[in-house]
Amino acid sequence: MPSCFLYLTTAAQAAKSPPKPQSGEAMQCLLRAIECGKKDDKAGVEEECNRAVIKDPNNLAILMPAAKIFAFLGNHKRALELIDRSILLTKANKAIKARLMAELYIDRGNVNHQAGLNQASIEDYKTAIDYDPFVGHRARANVRMQLGNYKGAVEDYSEALKYKEDDELYRERGTARYTQREVDLAVQDFSKALQLNPKNAAAYARRGDALARLKDFKGALSDFNQAIKLEPDNAITYVGRAIAKAEMNDREGALKDFEQSLKLEENSSVYLCRSEYLAKWGDGAAALADLDKVVKDRPEQSSVYGERGKLKLKMGDFLGAQADLAKSVQLQIQDKLTPKPNY
Repeated sequence: MPSCFLYLTTAAQAAKSPPKPQSGEAMQCLLRAIECGKKDDKAGVEEECNRAVIKDPNNLAILMPAAKIFAFLGNHKRALELIDRSILLTKANKAIKARLMAELYIDRGNVNHQAGLNQASIEDYKTAIDYDPFVGHRARANVRMQLGNYKGAVEDYSEALKYKEDDELYRERGTARYTQREVDLAVQDFSKALQLNPKNAAAYARRGDALARLKDFKGALSDFNQAIKLEPDNAITYVGRAIAKAEMNDREGALKDFEQSLKLEENSSVYLCRSEYLAKWGDGAAALADLDKVVKDRPEQSSVYGERGKLKLKMGDFLGAQADLAKSVQLQIQDKLTPKPNY
C-alpha cells in the first residue's frame, strides 16, 4: 500500500498546476494519506484524500491522485466522482488537450472495469479512442488481455501500432497471438520488438517460449540465455531455459535451472514442470516429492491429483494411485456442479 501512495503523490507533485496556497495544503493532505496508508488506516486515507479535494477541488493534480487512491482502496464510486469532475474541468478548459481527455476516459474505464461495470468501461475506452486512438487502443488492448479476449487484444494492438511503433506493443501483441496458438506470427512480433529494443528481456524470453513450442530448442536456448543475461533475477525465465535444456537432453543443466528458479521464487508450477521431466528420466521418487509439494499448494486442483495418481500407478503404489485418482474425479464433479459467473 505505501508504494502505491508514494507513486501517486510523486506524480501529483510533478504535475504542473497554478501555485495556489490551497494546492500546498491539499498536497499535505495527500502526504498524510500516505502515512495513514503505512499504518493500514483505510478510513484515515479516505478522510485525508477527501480533505485534499475540498481544499483544492479544481486541480487535476489533486483530483486524479485522489481518484487513483480511492480506486486502489476499492471505493469505485468515489473514484468515479472525482474522475467525472476532472473530465468536466478539462472540457471547460479552452486549451483542451486530446491526450489528457483520452487518459481521463481510460482512467474511468479502468475503474469501471475494476467495479465489474464492463459495458461502461467499453464505452469509456471507445471515447478515449475518439480523443487519441493510440492511447485508447493500447489501454483497451491491455484490458482485453486481462479478460482473455486475445483476438480483440490483437486487433487493438494492431490499431495502436498504426500510430506508433513500440517494442512493448509488439511484445504484447505477440503474447496475445502466442496464447491463440498463432506461434509463427508471435515470433515475428517478438522479433520486431527486439529490432526496436535489443534490451527487451521479456521479448527474448517470450520468443524463447514460442521457439520451444515450434521445437526449435536451440533457438529457444539462445533467447533464454540472452533474457537471463539482461535480467538474471527473473525466476520464470530459468524455467523456460530448463525446458529447452531438458528437450536437448541436458539433464544436469535443466535441473540446475529448475533449482535456480526455485531459489529466486518458490512456485508450485516449477515443481509440477520439474516432476514431469524427473518422471521421464526415471526418477520417480524425486518426481513424486515434487508432486507432493504441488498437491499441498493446490489441494483443490483435480489435475494435480490425477498426475500424482498416474505416477503412483506407474511406481506400483496401487492403493495410493486409487486414492489420488478418486480424489481427482471428485474434484472434477464438484467443479462442474459449481455455478460459474456469467461475464
